[in-house]
Order: sequence, then structure tokens, then C-alpha cells
Amino acid sequence: MSALFNFKTRRGRGGLVEKVWVQDIVGGPVTVAAILVDMEYRNEMNPAPPEPLSERTPRFRNIHFKNIRTTAPSPLATAIVLNGLPECPLENLSFEGVAIGALHGLAARHVRGVTFSNTSLTGGKSPTIALNDCQDISFRNLSVPADVQPFLRLKGDATSDIRCDVALATRRDEIVLADGARAAAVTFNLR
Repeated sequence: MSALFNFKTRRGRGGLVEKVWVQDIVGGPVTVAAILVDMEYRNEMNPAPPEPLSERTPRFRNIHFKNIRTTAPSPLATAIVLNGLPECPLENLSFEGVAIGALHGLAARHVRGVTFSNTSLTGGKSPTIALNDCQDISFRNLSVPADVQPFLRLKGDATSDIRCDVALATRRDEIVLADGARAAAVTFNLR
């Protein structure tokens, strides 16, 4: 199967998807991503420039995943892919008690207001977490492979307010910055 959960849309479709709860699911290996929330469906390789907000603009917000796990690693997949739009980011997502094994951990672009708690992302490809133009992201009790370095890549000058709990503070030297991302975007004091 390509994904356990696949929420997808693109510009032109408009509409609002909100207040979604996904809970207590166990799945097997996947080929693309265990959890895929994509607002730029079919345009990943050649994203269109931002558009003004209109009835064409889709919105995804208030989506929550709890107690989701895979029974076996997915050697070619990404655990979680979150892809919003620059003019309308994915908003208010939460991941609690999620345990997914895949080649890549988390890839997020144009996302705002996401919390990860008691989550395990295992995999062998660096970085485990890749954030591109994301804001207000918190990681509490996150388990990532110790031997995969760097564990975090920040991209884009809009990336800000990334909060990690003190358990990840020992890995603060394993952050790669690209395309205007700043080291000050990340803090390691979330309790």
C-alpha cells in the first residue's frame, strides 16, 4: 500500500477539511508515506507560485493522529509527509503516540502549529526531520535514531519557533541550516 493515511488536495479545489481524528490504528509497510497530508498534490516537483487566497484555496486544519504505528519498517518510504501551501499552510496538527519505521522520518513544508509527543520516527536516511518554511512546531518526548546525523534540517527564512524538549538538547550540534534558515529558529528548553 502507498500510505496508511492520505489526505490530498490542490489549488483550484477549494474547500475546508478540519476536525479530523485518526486513532488506534496499526498498519503494515507502505511505499510512499505512512501519513501523507498534501495540499499540493501532483505538483511536488514543480510547485506553483503562491496565489492570493480565494475560493480556489483549499484548507486543512485541526487534524489529529493518536496511537498510530506500523508493524514493520518501510524501507523506501517517509514516515510522515506534511505539505501545505505558502499562502495557506497546514494548521494545527498533532501526533501523539505515533511509532513509524521508514527510510525517512518527517518531511514538512508550509506547516504551522504542529505538536509531536511520545512519537518515534526510526529510519536510516539523514536528516530524520526536514522542515521547510514551518512555524510553531514542538517536539516533546521524540525518539529518533542516534546514529543518523544530522537529525534536523531547517530550510527557508520563514522557518521559526521550532521547540524541542531538553532530551534533544544533546543533539543541538546536529542541525543543518539552508536557504536563509537561522539557528535561532530552534530552542531546546521545552519541558
